[in-house]
Parts: sequence; C-alpha cells; structure tokens
Amino acid sequence: MIKQLTLIVFLISSGNAFAETSWFRGGTTAPFLKQSLIIETDSWATCAAVLNVVADRLRAQGKDNLGKFYGNAANGAELSIAIAHVLNFLQNAGIDQNGDIPPEYAKGLARAWNVGKMAMEGLPDAKRTLIMAELEVSDNPDKWLEKVMDAFNVCLANVDTQHMYVDVWREMVSSGTLVVPETQ
Repeated sequence: MIKQLTLIVFLISSGNAFAETSWFRGGTTAPFLKQSLIIETDSWATCAAVLNVVADRLRAQGKDNLGKFYGNAANGAELSIAIAHVLNFLQNAGIDQNGDIPPEYAKGLARAWNVGKMAMEGLPDAKRTLIMAELEVSDNPDKWLEKVMDAFNVCLANVDTQHMYVDVWREMVSSGTLVVPETQ
C-alpha cells in the first residue's frame, strides 16, 4: 500500500514526466548533496532506478558480472536516500556526524533513519516504473536509451558522494549509532 501511495504521489508531483528531458528534478548538477533533501533523495532514487535498468539490460546481454556491479551500485544509491535523511537530521540538530550524538537526539535520529528507510524502499520503485512506462509509450526507443545513458552519466558523476554516504552508514552501524535490525 505504501509503495502504491508513493507512486501515486510521485506521479502527481512529476507532472508530465514523459515530456521532460531528464528524470532529475533538481537538474543534473553534481554533487547531489548541495541540494535540498527532497531533490537529493529524488536524485538518488533516479540513480537507483537507472542503475537497475542498466544492470538488467547488461544481464540480459549475458554480461552478468557487469550487471551485478551496477546492481550493487543501485543498492548504494538506495542506501544514500536513507543516509541523506540521517545526515539532514544531524545537520539540522547541529551535530557533527563524526562526533558523539547526545542521548536526547536518539529518537530523532531513529525517526530520520526510519523515514529514510521508507523512502529508500519506495522512491526507487516509483522512479523505475516511470522510466519503464516512458519506454512503453515511446515511439523512439533510441531516444529513451539516450535519456537513460544521460542519467547514468549523472549518477556516475555522483559516485564519490555515494561512496561517502555508504562509508558514513558503515561507520554509524559499526559504532552502534545506527541500529540496523537483523535479517531472518
């Protein structure tokens, strides 16, 4: 239900997304972290979707390892959505991400992480649906592929920021600042 609601809200807010020359709401500047939280998370969702589309196409061509590589990069873009929420909370609270987090901020940090996880789980799927729907209605698949590759290049231009976010997540989890539930 949440994924369906996310998709509906996303499509309404996107306007006529098929007419756009880019799937990035905030333009294609790098790095994404210099933009608002909403635009930044939307950009990471776009990257997760585009990287998954590229990964799927590579796997379909028998390039399994390269497909897996870009699939992993898509996972990093998804995680960047959640970390953007966490870092936004820390910045707004005036807390250095490398410093100790006062106990009174624990609930706020947990809330930021939970909201980020929810966005991480819904936004990339909504973006991917938009991207693939555009292909379905396209009378020029080559133009669609060009748009995919343009977005892919924007994502690659932001890979250093993505790596930094993944490293921040690893440090926060290993220090116990963020508690990630165990999977069964």
